[in-house]
Amino acid sequence: METPKFNSDEEFFAWTFEKISEAITNLTKRLEQVEGGLMKIPPPGADMIKYKPPGSPTYLNMKELLDTMFATLNHLENRLNKIEEKLSD
Repeated sequence: METPKFNSDEEFFAWTFEKISEAITNLTKRLEQVEGGLMKIPPPGADMIKYKPPGSPTYLNMKELLDTMFATLNHLENRLNKIEEKLSD
């Protein structure tokens, strides 16, 4: 953008203040867009990642998913231990 020729300092300052005002208005709009995008990001923690296991009606966060996985693993280990006990008797 070229700076036009001015006949007086008043014209120059009027043009300058208008350009500054436009820049501030543009920055305000951009900042509102950035803030809107940031509001869509979940806060840090277990809810940042959601996963829907096959057959599950709902999405689970990381804590719920790991709790479910460890509960299932513990259940399977218990069953395996019972089977091993029966076979060793």
